[in-house]
This record gives sequence, C-alpha cells and structure tokens, in this order.
Amino acid sequence: MKKINSNTKCLLITATLVLMQLLGFAQTKLTDLKDGSINKALNYSYQIKKTIKYIEIDNINNKFTNIKPNSPGLYGQVLTKPDIVIDMEKISKICAKHISTKQLEILTVGTKYTGLRIIIRTDIYGNTLEIGFFTEQNSILTLNQLEKIENELMTTKLISMKPEILPLLEGSNFWQIRPKFYYEDLLKVKVEMEASKP
Repeated sequence: MKKINSNTKCLLITATLVLMQLLGFAQTKLTDLKDGSINKALNYSYQIKKTIKYIEIDNINNKFTNIKPNSPGLYGQVLTKPDIVIDMEKISKICAKHISTKQLEILTVGTKYTGLRIIIRTDIYGNTLEIGFFTEQNSILTLNQLEKIENELMTTKLISMKPEILPLLEGSNFWQIRPKFYYEDLLKVKVEMEASKP
C-alpha cells in the first residue's frame, strides 16, 4: 500500500477540519444564535431577534419584516374563517417532514404549549410573498431546517381568500397570517407520515 506523504496528510486533515467546522456552523441550534445577528443557513441568511422567551427568524431578503400590514378597504374589520382559510394540514406535514422525530420528542418534553409559529405574508389573493418564523428561544431546531421548510412553503398554496372579500382587500400592501403548530401535534403528524411509508 502506497504511503501518504506528510504534506498530503496535513492537507487532508485541514480540509476535514474545515468541512466539519462548516457543517457544525450550519447546524447551529436556534438557542445558540445571538440577538440581532445575521446567520447563514444553506443558501440564505437570517436575521435573529430575541426576547426573554422567544426568537423571531426572518430571511434577510424579506421586505415586509418591519412594515405594518395595511388594508384601508376593511375599515377595522377583522377577517377570519371562512373568508380566509389556512391549510393547516399541509403546513403541518411540511414542518414535520423537515424536523426529526428525536427533535420533536425533545421539544415536547416539559410543556405541551411549545411550538413553531409560521409567519405567512401574502398578497390579497393568498399567494405567499414571504415566510418568517417565531418559536421559543431555547429551540433546538436549526436554520438549515427552517430554510428547507421556508422553501417548500413558498412553493405551496397555503392560504385561500374567498373571492367575495377581494374588493375589501384592494389597496392592501400585504396580509400577515400567523398560525402556530404545536410540537406535540407535529410529532403525531410525523409518526403518521413515517407509518404510511411503504
């Protein structure tokens, strides 16, 4: 067997360490991210905002993060079901697909009210414009997982607006809908998905 010279060996060790460091950084848990920091995931960078208990995560390419939704045609009315319908089942499956069973089991320990809030910003027709996330500050999810969830949500029809309400929504800059998905429920969805695999 051919011997590897010392220069090649050093190069291989260095390359392995750099790769391990890059993979480790990309998999940093949300709980370890600093307030106000911008962190790279797979392809996008995310802005982190923390409070005592919670963390908000937004793609830095999002345009409406710090803008208030405005619908002048509503005159203070609040629209709910059946005017606006959120496909909770579809969103649950997308979230469960990208979060491991082990993570969901850990996230459900202690309290049943922990979960992932998806911030969906849409146009008046319910087309998704951008996605943000909000969860407990001690979350063990990673930015890579959130990016995968975001990418899939962006290409999926999540919100349906009743055609009759469209005239009321004219002139809206965007709509913001914030459904919460409890980790306990996502674990059940994950188990069902795994059981239904061939």
